[in-house]
Amino acid sequence: MKKIHLSVIFMILEATKLLKYLFFIYILNAVFIIFLKIHKLYIVCKLSGAIHSLYLSILRIHNSHYVMLS
Repeated sequence: MKKIHLSVIFMILEATKLLKYLFFIYILNAVFIIFLKIHKLYIVCKLSGAIHSLYLSILRIHNSHYVMLS
């Protein structure tokens, strides 16, 4: 009777350890996903900023060309 009781306790302890690890992995995964989303957003912002500056420089060249023509 005692041996069965101890084995049940050990099984419960192992299950709680496993749950702790699973919870830790779940939190790490969530943080990683959030980091990836922020990183993607950062890359998109960088790209849109680069496209915007390229557009502005093209406009500047275009306007200076018109100024030179007139």
